[in-house]
Amino acid sequence: MNRYNETMSEEKWTVLYAVSVSCVYFGSVVGGVGTNFMLTYVSRKRLMQLSHVINITGVIVIALVAGTTWSYEALIIGRIIGGVSLGIAYNLPSLMMSEMSAKCKQNFWQGVVGAAVAFGILIGSIFSHPKVLGSLSLWTVLVSLAVIPSLIYLISSHWIPNTPFYVLRTYGKDEALEVLKKLRKGTLADIKEELSSMTEETSGKRKVLIKEMCTTKKYRNMLIGVIFLYLNLNLVGIDNILLYSDKIFIEAGISPDKATFATIGVFAMQMLASLVGSKLVDRFGGFKVHVASNILIIFAHVTYTVSQVATPAAPNAMPYVAIFAVGVFLIAWSGGTNLATFAILGEITSEPTRSTAYGYSAGILWSVAWVASFIPPYLKIHLGSYALTIWLGFATVFLIYVIIFIPKLKRQRQQEVILYSKESQNNEVKSLTVES
Repeated sequence: MNRYNETMSEEKWTVLYAVSVSCVYFGSVVGGVGTNFMLTYVSRKRLMQLSHVINITGVIVIALVAGTTWSYEALIIGRIIGGVSLGIAYNLPSLMMSEMSAKCKQNFWQGVVGAAVAFGILIGSIFSHPKVLGSLSLWTVLVSLAVIPSLIYLISSHWIPNTPFYVLRTYGKDEALEVLKKLRKGTLADIKEELSSMTEETSGKRKVLIKEMCTTKKYRNMLIGVIFLYLNLNLVGIDNILLYSDKIFIEAGISPDKATFATIGVFAMQMLASLVGSKLVDRFGGFKVHVASNILIIFAHVTYTVSQVATPAAPNAMPYVAIFAVGVFLIAWSGGTNLATFAILGEITSEPTRSTAYGYSAGILWSVAWVASFIPPYLKIHLGSYALTIWLGFATVFLIYVIIFIPKLKRQRQQEVILYSKESQNNEVKSLTVES
C-alpha cells in the first residue's frame, strides 16, 4: 500500500505470503545440488565455512536492505541467499559426522545433529514471539540474530579438523592418522586398525559419479533409498507445521494471542524429544526408531484431521486435540524421523558414493520442499478440514518403503564392507608374493 497507494488484494497477499515463505527452498535447491560439485574442489570443512559466509550475506540483505527500504523483493532475495546456505548446511553436517565419528557412535552423533536442528527451531520460535523480537519494529533485530551462530562457527572452525576420509584421500595415511588421534580416545593400535579399515574402504575406489550411480543396480538402489529417506523428512508435512504453526492453531480455534505460546510449547516438547531420541537411536538403531516415528506421524495426522472435522460438534475441546496432534507430530518427527534418517543414511552409503548421493538427493529434497512449503494455504482453502491428508498418504507410503527396502540396503552395504576387506587382503598377499 505504501508503494502503490492501494490495498493489496487477498489473492495477491496469499501468493506473496506463500512465495516469501517458500522461496528459501529455491535457494536450498541451488545449495543442495551445488554441494556435490563444490566438494570436488573444496574440503568439507571449507564448504561448511562458505555456507556460514553465505548465511551472513543473506541476513545482511534482509535486515539492512529489506529492513530499511521495506522492499519485499529484497526480502525474497535475502531468503533465497539464506536458502543456499541452508541447502549446503543441512546435509553437510550429516556427511561430516558419517566420516568423522567412530562407527560404534555414529548413530549417537547423527542424533546430535538432529537435536541441534530442533534446538534452533525452538530458539527461533521463542525470539520470534511478538512480545520478544517478533514485532514490526524489532523484526530486523530478530533476523540479525542468525549471524551469531555463523560467527561462532567461523571462529571455532579453526580448531575443527577435516574429516579423516578427506585427509586420507587428499594427503595420505600419515596425515589421516594424525587427524584420527585428535578425534579418538582409543589406543594407538585401535586407531591404526580404524585407519586400516578406512583405507580398505577407499583403496582403489574413486568417487562414484551420478551416471554410474544411475546405471549400476546396487548404486541405483542405494540412491533411491537416500532420496526416499530425504523426502520422508519433508513430505510428511513438516513444513506445513513449522512454517504455518501459528496459523494452524488459530484455524483450529485457538485465539491469536495464545497461538504463539502453543507453538513455543510444542516446539519445546520437540526439543526434549530430540534429546531423548538421540539416545533411542543410539540404543535401538535408526531403522526401528524410523518405523516407530512414521507410525506416530500417521496417528498425529489422523488425530488432527478428526479434530478439524469434529470442531463444529465440540468447539471447546477440539482445539486442545489439535494441539495434542501437532505435539505428537513434532515429537515423532524431531525425536525420531529427523534423527533416524541421518543415522540410516550413514549405514546405507559408503565413502565413494556419499557425496554424490547426498548432493543430488538434497537437490530433489529442496525442490520438493519448495512446492510443499508453497501449497499449505491452498490446501486449507480447497481441502478444508482434510488439508493434512495428503501428508498422511505420503507418510504411509514411506513407512511401507522403509520396512521393505531399508534392511536390504543395509545388508548390501555390509556385504560391500566385507568385499572391500577381502580385496585388500588379496592385494596384500599379491604384493608379498611379488616381493618374495
